[in-house]
Amino acid sequence: MKLVLGTANFLRKYSYKNQLVGKKEIVKILNFAYSKKINCIDTAFEYDKFYQTNKEVDLKRFKISSKIKFTTQTIKKKNFEKKYFDKVINKLRLFKIKKFENLFVHNFDELDRKDLNKIKLLFLKLKKEKIIKNIGISIYDVKNLNKIKYFDCINIIQTPINLFDRRFIKKDILTFLKKKNIKLQARSIFLQGLLLEKLEDLKKIRFKENKTLKLYNSWIGKKERQPLKTCLDFIKNEKNIYNAVVGINNTQQLKEIVKLTRSKRKLNFPKKIFTLEEKIIDPRKW
Repeated sequence: MKLVLGTANFLRKYSYKNQLVGKKEIVKILNFAYSKKINCIDTAFEYDKFYQTNKEVDLKRFKISSKIKFTTQTIKKKNFEKKYFDKVINKLRLFKIKKFENLFVHNFDELDRKDLNKIKLLFLKLKKEKIIKNIGISIYDVKNLNKIKYFDCINIIQTPINLFDRRFIKKDILTFLKKKNIKLQARSIFLQGLLLEKLEDLKKIRFKENKTLKLYNSWIGKKERQPLKTCLDFIKNEKNIYNAVVGINNTQQLKEIVKLTRSKRKLNFPKKIFTLEEKIIDPRKW
């Protein structure tokens, strides 16, 4: 399984535990990642201040992908294309790189047909100018896949996929993406760390009382399985996933992930341990 280094908690509090990775640790993580041939990084315009490490780490060695948000108000402005074209260029300068590996529409779910048509022209121009290599979308809701017909230039799609959230790995969805020649990238594979915690250690009552979380913790306990390995194995078992974004808090965690991903053992996962409850699978509702 190809790993992509997530950076949502780099110099920024993230996840339900509000954890933050400092600059010194980021440098260690990046150097270790590169030494293990993990050279892909996932970030977003909203949380990419780790570019400040470019004095200690040569970020040119990495394939950096980013996500960018749009609003209908900004799209309607006459200088929309130029403004966002320049915005992307300025981000590249901060990272001291020539292009983004992937550029995702961060809030694809929120945009309508007219918005997407204009964004499409911008992204195609960025790709033509070799400022981005691939065009992508980040999506939460399966129903919004039908809007791809208005944005038919996609090379890669980033979606939440984990043991609890299996919406995007259903056969019909995978067939649709394959026909469109769109690569599938998994994010939230640990559900912001929720799937790595023991039930009794969870801070919020609604998590402790959730039936799916109770089933999951019970199964983990009976099988004496390690939560981190369980989450990684679930993603590894899905052969249609191109790569997966992993969020970490320190170098030691990344070392453990690298070690665990070497296992080639295939595993079966209980079909009952999944949920469509948005209050669990969508961190925005937490």
